[in-house]
Amino acid sequence: MVKVVSDMGFPTATLGNNNLMSRRAYEATGGYAAMSFSITEDFQILHAITRLGFGFKNVIHPYVVNFTLPMQMCSLW
Repeated sequence: MVKVVSDMGFPTATLGNNNLMSRRAYEATGGYAAMSFSITEDFQILHAITRLGFGFKNVIHPYVVNFTLPMQMCSLW
């Protein structure tokens, strides 16, 4: 669904380790340090980038799949 909505021209992102942006676009926004706190910072920077006129796209292809391991649980007591 994210790809369909994105292909319709609406900036849409998913959560997780799956974003890629050009250095030029990132630096034009001021980066994460310039943003107010948000638990959806990836979505926030996507909108900052598109407000500045940079493009976006969601790619679904086996060559761009990223698999990450879950965090190890630790005991605090």
